[in-house]
Amino acid sequence: MKHSKKAFIKKVVFFALSGAMILFIWYNSLQPPDASAQASGAVSDAIRSVFDALHIPLSPDAFILVYLRKIAHFLEYAVLGTLLSFLVICNYRVRLQNIINILFVGVLTAVCDETIQIYTGRGSVLTDVWIDISGVFAAVFLIFLFHRLFATRRRRA
Repeated sequence: MKHSKKAFIKKVVFFALSGAMILFIWYNSLQPPDASAQASGAVSDAIRSVFDALHIPLSPDAFILVYLRKIAHFLEYAVLGTLLSFLVICNYRVRLQNIINILFVGVLTAVCDETIQIYTGRGSVLTDVWIDISGVFAAVFLIFLFHRLFATRRRRA
């Protein structure tokens, strides 16, 4: 009984965290252009101050903002891929269909994300969809690779 209750709790936690991550991604897409630029600018300023303190020169602000936004896209979706991967690992047998389902959720979330941005006046960029999908794919690949390596080691021991 304890094992099934523990598994149920893991399932609920990872499902809720995955849903919360999707909502966080979409919430960021709902922000108007000026609010989004302000948030990116604040992070850019913080990064610039760290690099300035270390006496490391940085490129112009516009350059930093572009790459900062792209990195943020990748990381948001890598976190989503990680959460969905743990949902599968903790609650289901790891099968190809489950991995495909995770990737489908990631792609669907990315497409919806960019579609939302069309209606907020920020515009949609196809390269952002590819960056988002790359974040999910990278996380899923690494998580299942490590799972496979460590699961194999545990069985041998």
